Amino acid sequence: MESTISEHLDCRGLKCPMPIVKISKAMKRLAPGERISIESDDPAFRADLDAWVRKLGYTMVEFEGEEVQRAVVEKTSQADSHEAASMEKACPATGVAPTLARLVDELVAKAVEEKWDDLQKRFTEIQTRPAPSVQRSCSDRATIVVFSGDMDRLFGAFIIATGAAAMGMEVSMFFTFWGLSAIKRKTVYKGKPITGKLMAAMLPSGPDSVGTSRMNMMGLGPAFFRKMMKKNKVESLPELIDQAVEMGVRLVACRMSMDVLGMKEEELIDSAEYGGVATYLGDASDSKISLFI
Repeated sequence: MESTISEHLDCRGLKCPMPIVKISKAMKRLAPGERISIESDDPAFRADLDAWVRKLGYTMVEFEGEEVQRAVVEKTSQADSHEAASMEKACPATGVAPTLARLVDELVAKAVEEKWDDLQKRFTEIQTRPAPSVQRSCSDRATIVVFSGDMDRLFGAFIIATGAAAMGMEVSMFFTFWGLSAIKRKTVYKGKPITGKLMAAMLPSGPDSVGTSRMNMMGLGPAFFRKMMKKNKVESLPELIDQAVEMGVRLVACRMSMDVLGMKEEELIDSAEYGGVATYLGDASDSKISLFI
């Protein structure tokens, strides 16, 4: 079994969602049929890996261990395999005998000729009918509205976003009002009116300076939580944001909120896009998952 493994991943010490994020990136480098082995000591790893494999149609070849867990996953999809097998049976490489092919063509031509007049009548009737309502189907997409500017809530939003991206979903995050602090990289005072400068002075300068929704303790809380995260090898908020950008998560800043808060484009990260409520609704209306944080 070991000789068939193409890549090894040591995810020990990494917490959710980083093991799944690393596996997702590594799996993209593999060809169908290749296998990857993973080691992890995250207690949530088995449940997350089961859900990820089931969602993307890969095969869990092996899983063992308790404190340190080891898994082997094969890049294959049973659904794809069944479809390919069906296509192979329906379209054999040997082709069809010429005599049979001519007979089929004659039968098809005759059937088309007999039905043509009837089809034309039906088409005319359909054109005169009122257009039926179209039922939209949701795509494999997740949309998250980020309204909060609290470190713990932003942390949750980006864990969900990177986890969804790792599971092959298209993800868009719409940042409005206080949530804009998550994608802010600096504070600019030059060129702003006095109200804009006051607002800039009161707002966080970026994700590394936001407070917490609980136990903020006059600014001591965030430092305490960052220390605990580092001790437990949990990704920091800025690191999660970088992961989201790397994984193609769409980050959209609400233009109206920027105007109200006096923010300029140069204050936000380079990967940020800009839009309004229609931009959000366009993504949300086509999403299986839509969250407000």
